[in-house]
Amino acid sequence: MAVTSIRNSIFDEFGFRVEEEDGPEQSSNKLLGIPFVEDPQHRLQWVAHLEFSHNKEVCDLTWDKVDVRLPRTEKLRSMVHAGIPHSLRPQMWLRLSGGLQKKLSSEMSYKDIVKMSSNDALMTSKQIEKDLLRTMPGNACFSHLTSTGIPRLRRVLRGLAWLYPDIGYCQGTGMIAASLLLLMEEEDAFWMMSTIVEDLLPASYYSSTLIVIYCDSRLAARTGMLV
Repeated sequence: MAVTSIRNSIFDEFGFRVEEEDGPEQSSNKLLGIPFVEDPQHRLQWVAHLEFSHNKEVCDLTWDKVDVRLPRTEKLRSMVHAGIPHSLRPQMWLRLSGGLQKKLSSEMSYKDIVKMSSNDALMTSKQIEKDLLRTMPGNACFSHLTSTGIPRLRRVLRGLAWLYPDIGYCQGTGMIAASLLLLMEEEDAFWMMSTIVEDLLPASYYSSTLIVIYCDSRLAARTGMLV
């Protein structure tokens, strides 16, 4: 894509290119200008719940006071089902998934994993390099090799391939990793991916053959047709 085309594009808060509608609807252009706004009352309810759960009193939220693993209560379950405020998602996802606990208990730091996985000669590195610009081309953070998200995505995917040699690099992980990088710091996104691969999804969900992911997508498509 030409540089002038990129400069003239309209992007939303998450870096995705917005295509203007060609239809006659007068509201089309207006919708493009409406930013994503978090409901302050919704966020306040979450902050109050987190602080009260830990201190039994409502005060300013600081994440060092919030448990690494949150107790599973019906109140928390109902709040999650109602939606987590956008600004709280990175920290909440880490705690609800177990990613923060994995990060803190790991014998190797993310910095060490990046160093160990930085070998350009590895076959997985070559495949990752081919897919970097294919992962999220419509997003400003991943649309060009000089985009800010590309080196971060590269390090996360290489780190996962090195940490799980039986899996190596699986194309299905790129989109999830890139999505997490839009909301989280690189190191946190890596540990979230590690938790997804190792703890949350069934064993061998990600593999070089992609057969489980293929079956999953086929099942989802068929279920949608039945509905």
